[in-house]
Amino acid sequence: MSETRTAPAGYRECFIAFLDILGFRELIERSESVPALVDSLSQLTGVSARLKPGMKETSHGPCPMQTRSFSDCVAVFTPTKPGEPFAKNGLSQLLFVVRHIHDKVLDLGACVRGGVTVGKMYWDPAWSRLDDAQCLGQESMLPLTFGPGLVAAYELESKKAVVPRVLVDSSIIRCARKPQSKPMKAYPFGTTGVLADYFKTDVDRVVFLDLLHADVTRSSDEKLISNSDGFTIEWTWNGSRVSKVRQQVRELASRVIRENKADACVRGKHQWLLDYVANAESGTVIGET
Repeated sequence: MSETRTAPAGYRECFIAFLDILGFRELIERSESVPALVDSLSQLTGVSARLKPGMKETSHGPCPMQTRSFSDCVAVFTPTKPGEPFAKNGLSQLLFVVRHIHDKVLDLGACVRGGVTVGKMYWDPAWSRLDDAQCLGQESMLPLTFGPGLVAAYELESKKAVVPRVLVDSSIIRCARKPQSKPMKAYPFGTTGVLADYFKTDVDRVVFLDLLHADVTRSSDEKLISNSDGFTIEWTWNGSRVSKVRQQVRELASRVIRENKADACVRGKHQWLLDYVANAESGTVIGET
């Protein structure tokens, strides 16, 4: 495939997700006296570290996607308008990666909090070049990560999310609904419908990603494959594992509440999680977007 030109190095409008693992600082503090926790910490940080920056290979074509992980945090971003020959459903692809991280962290007994927005990020043209189906420039280019979009996603996570939920701001909602005659399809994040079907308004009027929705794409044989050019997430549809995920959420929240009886803040965050999974299982509507 011939080289594909993009905008020169500089800011480019992107979809950006910023995620943080809750309770990580407490685990770090305990790990000095409980050496066995070091292995758990390495597994948690390894979830995002395995997402190699470059191209996310998809059934819709390659999706240029940059990933940056540090300690308990990860940022993932992809251009809103990648151009040809790239996949055009970048937001759904990004949210699919968010869901993958959420489930893998949950498998290790922790939960995430985050924010997803639209904003400008530094983007090197080498990150959007293809040659013979290979992504060039990933090894030689510095993994620079900065821009107003990252600041906005971080502030959404750190100042507004509060409880273990992934917020989507108004810019994401607008993108998902435009054009109104043909809103963004949910796939691959969701198996049916349009992306806006998977946004839920909480009691404090902020909108979050409905990761426990029954139609969110998740399969028991999901496998991450990384290489020097990026990564892909392979799966075959063999039935949703949503029931297991909801059970994991309920068990995690119940355990943390039980172990932190004296910490009202921690208990409050995980009580929200218990209420969320109960609403998801009963079909109760928290609010409307």
